[in-house]
Amino acid sequence: MKKSLYLSLVFCMMVSLTIQGQQNRRSNEKIRSLKIAYITQELDLSAKEAQEFWPVYNEFDKKVRNLERNERSKIRMIIKESNGYKNLSEEKAAEILSRIHDIENQIVKTKFEMDKQLGKIISKKKILRLRHIEREFVRNLMNKLRNRKRKGMERN
Repeated sequence: MKKSLYLSLVFCMMVSLTIQGQQNRRSNEKIRSLKIAYITQELDLSAKEAQEFWPVYNEFDKKVRNLERNERSKIRMIIKESNGYKNLSEEKAAEILSRIHDIENQIVKTKFEMDKQLGKIISKKKILRLRHIEREFVRNLMNKLRNRKRKGMERN
């Protein structure tokens, strides 16, 4: 009896984690779609530019996202395994800072390479505009999330 109850609980936890993961993926895909639409509209790419731009942009954007998410999540896990920042040794903290600097340097190099590749497709002015549009998109998204959170708090 206890064994079947335990197995049922484990199964329920696995199902809930799977559902949560699917919801996060859908949410990420939705945000990604909104970002693509926003960049397309704001950057005003011609059909020819768009056809060449998106494969290059997507490739480099994926590299940057992987660096940001995967590598930084590894760092968070190291900190979590140490039971927080307060419990880190100076050596471990120095190691983590070094890893953070490596990640940031890789991101800068990846963006530099992306700009170089995009420079063959679109003008330098459009590349500058792209950087602004990306920041603008994130800022708008964060504002929408804050407003939703405020509205949710007002209802309670």
